[in-house]
Amino acid sequence: MVETIENLVDLNNQFYSNAPIEVSIGAATSRPGERLEELARRADAAMYEAKREFYAARERQRRLSDAAA
Repeated sequence: MVETIENLVDLNNQFYSNAPIEVSIGAATSRPGERLEELARRADAAMYEAKREFYAARERQRRLSDAAA
């Protein structure tokens, strides 16, 4: 499901590059006996990890662009 949403966002951004959208999504599957709060906490942690990876990759691209200029 997450991959499908990310692909749709990428497709949207190809056609509307003047106003690109970005999303960070965290997903988790419940474990036996797990409380809803813990499930939400794990999904939230996954979302913030996705954000960290996104911004780290963006920074690497910026640095490469700056070095090439």
